[in-house]
Amino acid sequence: MWLQRLFPVTSADNSSSGTGPSPASNPTSIAYPYEYDGNGVPSGHVLLDVQEANGQFTTIDFEVDTGDYVPTMPASACEALGYVLTQGQESTLAGVDGQPFTVYTHQINVRLHGQTGMIQIPIAFSTLQTPLLAGWFGFLQHFNRFTFDNVAKALIFQ
Repeated sequence: MWLQRLFPVTSADNSSSGTGPSPASNPTSIAYPYEYDGNGVPSGHVLLDVQEANGQFTTIDFEVDTGDYVPTMPASACEALGYVLTQGQESTLAGVDGQPFTVYTHQINVRLHGQTGMIQIPIAFSTLQTPLLAGWFGFLQHFNRFTFDNVAKALIFQ
């Protein structure tokens, strides 16, 4: 898809290569492999099927950030998904450096890649070139549990 040229996307059939989701031991859970960043902190990613304005879904690789308040994407993603940036709710967030920036929040349907259950989450489209982050409010709060499993090197959603 055209959006895949703008953002990193992993194929749905990459579970054997360690880049896509794989079923965990519990059939109601799904696991994504993670790696450690340069500071020894686990860096997990999750593939989300994000609904475009035309009703189609596009798979996007989000970094899971438990310290992030709301899922964020750059403004260019809003337009690429077919939404009008300024029709979202305007607000101001602050980055890790404390600098404020403007976001426009849209309620968008998403699902874990390869799954059928869909949830509506707020996505804050930033006027800055922000990373693709899946944060606590709106995304992680929908799960009973999410675990960084150090033995399996997997981020498990239940």
